[in-house]
Amino acid sequence: AKKKSDLFLSTGIPPLDLKLIIAKNNLDAGKFKIVYDSLKSNIQHMDRDHKPIAYIYFSEAALNLKKYDEAIYAADQSVMLKKSINKWSYPMALILKAKAKYYSKMSKEALDILTEAEISNNFEFKDYIQTQIEWLKRRLQK
Repeated sequence: AKKKSDLFLSTGIPPLDLKLIIAKNNLDAGKFKIVYDSLKSNIQHMDRDHKPIAYIYFSEAALNLKKYDEAIYAADQSVMLKKSINKWSYPMALILKAKAKYYSKMSKEALDILTEAEISNNFEFKDYIQTQIEWLKRRLQK
């Protein structure tokens, strides 16, 4: 975050980064439909560095809109791009996919994906991601 902040302060915020910042802010504000519509039409035009995060935000928006198949698809797309510079995107994508599987009544698959997410959770946002993992584990054990 510090590196990105320094870069943005020295060069300004590039348009794609600004689009993702706005998407994250809208997700945090509960404006899932806005994020869903905005990213659905723009993800394909993004570069390899921005796509994994865009797919994560799209997946989270789709998940909250109960569009589980699309949430799984977007999470899968982000997982396929796991060589992203944003290493946290891989376990986060797995968590979103596991949640979508859980809500789709596929608990066994969700647990398998969650195990992989926990093993790969070793980067930025580790505590937040671990909290999400623990939350879903409790749901799956009921």
